[in-house]
Amino acid sequence: MDGAGVVALIIIIVFFSNLSIKPFTPELKEPSQKTVVSSPPAPEPPPAPPPEPVFYAPISPPPPIPAVAADYSPAAYQYVEYDRMDKIIRKYNKNLPQSEVDKIKVAVNLYGREKNIDPRLLLALMARESGFNPQAVSTSGAIGLGQIMPFNYADLGITDPSDINQNVKGTVYYLKNKMEDWSGYSNQLELSLASYLKGTGDIKRAGGQFDEHTRTYIEDILKIRASI
Repeated sequence: MDGAGVVALIIIIVFFSNLSIKPFTPELKEPSQKTVVSSPPAPEPPPAPPPEPVFYAPISPPPPIPAVAADYSPAAYQYVEYDRMDKIIRKYNKNLPQSEVDKIKVAVNLYGREKNIDPRLLLALMARESGFNPQAVSTSGAIGLGQIMPFNYADLGITDPSDINQNVKGTVYYLKNKMEDWSGYSNQLELSLASYLKGTGDIKRAGGQFDEHTRTYIEDILKIRASI
């Protein structure tokens, strides 16, 4: 390469070395700020309506307890003529339609025999509890002939506590459960009736002792039983 070429080359190198070549840097933009539109607050639910008033079917005061000795005899099943059943039901509820009286008698005999419980005891229990009013509702919410509490319905297979057959069956089954709770006790019958009224747990916690109200309840039932 001659001298002119060398000079030209140097000029070219110096020219390009003076160029400011910036590296490519992609332009970074701030992410766009999306406008967040908040949902309007959910409307307040309307206030709950006041509870419907509860109307309790009146339970007529039962007639005086028979002035007889209480029947503390064993409570095994024994057949009771339907006319005897009819008399005790009518004594406590003169206005009950005969068709319903008949349903009570049939159910008491059927389930009493199934669970080996004296129908007279079952009738006396229902006379004391409801006066044979299938629609009776207590202030504590117990319903029907045997005054079954709602928390017992599932265990007793009750879907309609005002149904005579269901309530009688539930009454018999519940009393049978109480009798099994006290199997082997000499005063099984009294303990079972006390437990029907107050619950087995309460009676066990009381050491099998009864307050005056419970004692009167037991004797009322056993006096009615003796009169059938």
